Amino acid sequence: MNYQQIKETALRYADRSDVDVIDRIDDFLAIVEARINSTIRIGNQSKRAAILVNTVTSYLGLPTDFLAMRDIQLSSDAFNSDPKTMAYFSPEQMNKLRDQEGTTLAYTIIADQLQVYPMIDGSILEIVYYTRVPALTLTNPDTWLSAVAPNVYVFGLLVEINAFVKDATASELWDKRFLSELDNIKYMDQLDRWSGTALQIRIEV
Repeated sequence: MNYQQIKETALRYADRSDVDVIDRIDDFLAIVEARINSTIRIGNQSKRAAILVNTVTSYLGLPTDFLAMRDIQLSSDAFNSDPKTMAYFSPEQMNKLRDQEGTTLAYTIIADQLQVYPMIDGSILEIVYYTRVPALTLTNPDTWLSAVAPNVYVFGLLVEINAFVKDATASELWDKRFLSELDNIKYMDQLDRWSGTALQIRIEV
């Protein structure tokens, strides 16, 4: 289902044709997408990026669609030579770490910017991160999520529509279906990731 089909389906289920509701559908959709992005972290959201470390600045820009970090490694050059995994530190821990001598490789995120230690000029940060689900709009009518699980948008819109018209019972009903669908998306992602034969321990003798 695309953007228009999802909106029309939600309005039919809600049995609403009043202008106040129709005019606010995009606002409701933005709330639904925010809930989705705060809840799921699945394989379809994973993306890789390379960031060049430049010691001119202490902070490095993150991709515009960055949602959360999954993995980060530091390589000495663009050929990904001898990559080393970095550990997350809180901003306060980073402040203390910079005052110490050691070999700890650390990063933190402050105001959508990346701070790493140590800052090695010319090195490369290879990051794997979760992206936000692309916004569903008139100019971007299809997303990977609307293709595989359009009902999550429909159920989410029905939560917000009924909350707006002060029908708490209906809103709670659809919220249960919305959350259940999000759980199902996460469950199916786990099956996809771990499908195949069971892991086995091999002992070398």
